[in-house]
Amino acid sequence: MERLIELVRLIEASDDIKKVEYLAIESSELIDEAVVIAESLFINSNGHCHWENIEIAQKCNIFPYALERDRFGWLVGGFETDKGIITYG
Repeated sequence: MERLIELVRLIEASDDIKKVEYLAIESSELIDEAVVIAESLFINSNGHCHWENIEIAQKCNIFPYALERDRFGWLVGGFETDKGIITYG
């Protein structure tokens, strides 16, 4: 979780990353690494939400939520930064 928090801070402080709605559009090494970490933290081995880690992230001011879902659950998750939404899943 610490690395994800650090990456979010670096992304928000970066002059090279422009503010857009979805940061996946503005892919960079920082964003790509944040996506990989978010997937490992917020998705469990069964492909479902890892609620315990999501609750920990919320205490650290990272608020994952469903961007797209169906009747089985989340299809795409995301969380907001000052530069835009980082999507994962």
